[in-house]
Amino acid sequence: MPASKFTLTPLQLRAVDLDRRGKDWCIVAGPGSGKTSVLIEYFCRLVESGVPPRNILAITFTEKAASNIKKRLTEAFAGRPEMRASIERAPASTLHAFCAGLLREHAIQAGVDPQFRIIEDRESVVLRKNAVRDALDALFAERESEAVSLMRGMVTTDLSGAMADIHDAIRASGLRVDELPPPIYDPSALDALISHAAAVLAASTRGMTGSQVTAFGECREWARRAVDLGERDLSIDHFRVLSDFPKRRGKLPRNGSVYDVLTAIDKTLLPSAKIALATGFYARERETLLDALLRFDDLYSQRKRDAGTLDFADLEEFAARLLVEHPDVQAGVRERYPYILMDEFQDTNRQQERLLRLLRGPDSFYAVGDINQSIYGFRHADPEVFREYRDQIRSSGKNEVELRENFRSRPEILRAVERMFDQAQGVEEHKLLPGRTFDETGDPAVEVIVAVAEDTDAAAEIEARVIARRIRELNLPHADIAILARNSASFEALSAALAVAGIPCVVTGGRGFFETREVTDLTHLLRVLVNPRDEISMAAVLRSPFAGVSEEAMLRLKQTGNLGAALRLLDAGGQFDPADLTRLRMFQAQLARWRAARDYVSADILLSRAIDECGYEPSPGGRVNVEKFLAIVRAAASRQTLPDFVEELELLRATDVREAEAASGEAIDAVRMMTVHAAKGLEFPVVFLAGMNKGVSSDRRALSFSPQGGLGTRWCNPALRTDHIGDSVYESTKTARDEKEKGESNRLLYVAMTRAEGRLVLSFASDGKSAKEWAAAVQKVFAIGSLVPGAPRTLTLDSPRGEPFSVRATILDRLPQVIEAMWDRPPGLSTVSPETLPPMISSGPRDSTASVTSVALYAECPRRYYIARYLGWEQRKARPLDIEHESPEPHESNASEFGRDVHALLSGAASQGSEAATRLAANFQSSALGRRAARAGRIEREFDFLFALEDVVLRGQIDLWFEDAEGLVLVDYKTDEIPPGTDAHEHAARYALQLQLYAHALEKAAGRLPREAWIYLLRPNLAVPVDLSPLSLYGASSAVRELMAAQETCDFPMKIAPHCKRCPFYRGHCPAEL
Repeated sequence: MPASKFTLTPLQLRAVDLDRRGKDWCIVAGPGSGKTSVLIEYFCRLVESGVPPRNILAITFTEKAASNIKKRLTEAFAGRPEMRASIERAPASTLHAFCAGLLREHAIQAGVDPQFRIIEDRESVVLRKNAVRDALDALFAERESEAVSLMRGMVTTDLSGAMADIHDAIRASGLRVDELPPPIYDPSALDALISHAAAVLAASTRGMTGSQVTAFGECREWARRAVDLGERDLSIDHFRVLSDFPKRRGKLPRNGSVYDVLTAIDKTLLPSAKIALATGFYARERETLLDALLRFDDLYSQRKRDAGTLDFADLEEFAARLLVEHPDVQAGVRERYPYILMDEFQDTNRQQERLLRLLRGPDSFYAVGDINQSIYGFRHADPEVFREYRDQIRSSGKNEVELRENFRSRPEILRAVERMFDQAQGVEEHKLLPGRTFDETGDPAVEVIVAVAEDTDAAAEIEARVIARRIRELNLPHADIAILARNSASFEALSAALAVAGIPCVVTGGRGFFETREVTDLTHLLRVLVNPRDEISMAAVLRSPFAGVSEEAMLRLKQTGNLGAALRLLDAGGQFDPADLTRLRMFQAQLARWRAARDYVSADILLSRAIDECGYEPSPGGRVNVEKFLAIVRAAASRQTLPDFVEELELLRATDVREAEAASGEAIDAVRMMTVHAAKGLEFPVVFLAGMNKGVSSDRRALSFSPQGGLGTRWCNPALRTDHIGDSVYESTKTARDEKEKGESNRLLYVAMTRAEGRLVLSFASDGKSAKEWAAAVQKVFAIGSLVPGAPRTLTLDSPRGEPFSVRATILDRLPQVIEAMWDRPPGLSTVSPETLPPMISSGPRDSTASVTSVALYAECPRRYYIARYLGWEQRKARPLDIEHESPEPHESNASEFGRDVHALLSGAASQGSEAATRLAANFQSSALGRRAARAGRIEREFDFLFALEDVVLRGQIDLWFEDAEGLVLVDYKTDEIPPGTDAHEHAARYALQLQLYAHALEKAAGRLPREAWIYLLRPNLAVPVDLSPLSLYGASSAVRELMAAQETCDFPMKIAPHCKRCPFYRGHCPAEL
């Protein structure tokens, strides 16, 4: 028998005990427990017992995992040459590869083309987008009025995208669109409301005061209208009446029955009646929606049949149908594979689980998984599949083995994990037993870093630089370190900080393949080959390494009209810099040659020529992305024209297909930066889990689906378009959806923390308000909420079982120490005499991301921006004296803390604060603007955004925006004091640029510009309007361009003006004199 490369523990030996075969297995394998090694060992023991390898089917979910299993099996029998051939032919594959083989073997019975081609996700996305678009076009052509009514009622501007997503979910459940149960309209909720309204009508005003009688009069009038609804068919009037429920009942006697009845209506009956009303009122629109889904399903299926293709869901669906409809095929499969081994069983969906039940015979299944590591819900994986199977194994007395020994992480890390997930939703409680011995290091294996600033953008910059400093302090091989994040939003700041610190890093699972620099450049070049008048792509190509012309040359070209036309008609060029003119003429000739050859030379060859002729150099590790893209272009050339392929690329980019970047075979000593999903199955000596304050989009979708409830829909309230109401299915499953999302979020954090071997560092950015997302859990569980900025502190905590462990906690609210440590700059800079700043030397390309506050800071004074943001010399605690008034300003940290308190009160994150903070918050809440916000049908507070403007990704947070009958309204609160002698409107003008950039962000988020923008000065209790004219918004865009230009040239001049006196660097780091 092949010798195991590791000594099996008693539990592992139990999991591979062949004396126990003859019953199904469920191996519950925790992180680092050696689950794949156990599966390999069981396979090997079966072979040694006389089972031919060809009769053991090993299934997993990825090609990489399948290859790994085959490799390890081959290694296990390396000393047995007579077994090598049979082991190499052993059926270890992905589930989809197995299904493809089964369907090809039985193509006639399965009703598929024997030569079918499997389409990848990217091709499927395009095919589905086109099919759903054409299905909706056909619906509009045949049933225009019904289609228009559907569009008006739906809470989405992207019905085609919502339909494609819900179609995927339905197929993953194993159901068909025509099998979906309808929502049930139950009028009892509306009847109950009308009954209570009748009680209000019958109530007496005896004992009420004059104001109470007036308030009751409004309630009685509403009750009369509500009672009248009982005799009428469902209509928009029902929505109007329900939406007009009076809010003045607070003036009524609280000890009276009328108040109790109205409260019951408001809190219970109104929401239920609205749900029932939406279900009944939109019944016809739902039928139209189902018609559209059926049309889409039929059209998509027909186009795949015509092309002789199957997508991945087809492989599962057709294989299952083959086994059901042809019992002889099913019997043959079960006879051929008396042993089926399944890795990562927790990642299956309902359709896959059904297929596996059909494949396996009685007591032939060996399933390995861990429900706590089920993190692919967005792909419709259902952890309940694993739970139900495990419970069935338990109840039937079959083989269940729990592998809880962890051979990956230090005991302190495991205790921290247990404490973090004690009674956490979605994570089952399990003891993690340390099984690996580590050398003592003398310092805690678990660290928490919190970066605090006035806004989370500034705090994120501090966090990124602290991480860079900590990596340098650890002094380990860079390849031993991984930085994980929930999503890629944190990668830009982290990459920039590592670059400044001279730390190499490789990003995996970030922007995705189609957003990498090389693929973006090549895509723009293809678009120009198809249409040279495409200005966006022409501008991108001219600025890329393919042409490399300057911004000035671009501007001169643009002054003559369309960039493509101007390039074609390039004149003698006296107005261009000689170097630019040479580049333009060269590219002009090259583009003409490439376009002339496009009809008879394949696009991949044209791109290869362009790369060679222009000397295009990919970024480090980017060459594999170029090769992968050329292979995609080459494959597409055989089935579609270049214009069609370019259109397909646009669809892929627009739908955010997460095509993985090509893997580089190079062994690079670099820090790995990746999403948590990309890190699944990996382990690293040191793990930084960064950006824990960032979450994922929580936008509520227009459509929902559950196998039990069916299709749910959110509809517009026709009486108040900003109000949205879910039908009975949507609302009945909302709690379950929310719990499912929370559970998956917790499991994702569990997976992230258990990637660490020797050191785990948890970090997040904070604006001093209530922590959000994973950061809130860290703050609570590790008891750091009361800590103040300062030197690192060591905390001693206990696991749920009383086992102690230490945590190193660091809270930072400023950056100088970070920068000084990274560049070994001595501390103690003078606070009085001017200092010589380091020379402004461009370090390369400009930043691709910036915060709104950075843009505003640059616009006020480029030199202050350079000192604060580039050098990191943030303002001191004690600001210099105002020379004119000779009085010190408030302590910086106290002012920041006070501002955070006020914002927390206004956002609802805090219910009480200091007397002064409460007074300022009340100023806004009682103002005309505050009352408008309170009445608004749609409102967002502390709205985080990330959007592209002028080829730069801007990020920030809007204090408040709402939508009422007047349109979108944008509000930003300011708590700072107005300097003596300064006009309030003049003071507010300092923030106008910030609001104008917020307006651009809101346009991206809501699809239109705000109608109004206000700076609310809380101390003088004054609302100051902000100019949102096209000219002012263009000026805001120009400010972004100016900042980017300054970064490229490293030119940050002083802007000497009266504002210098309030600058924290005046007569210190900055030599400006007034």
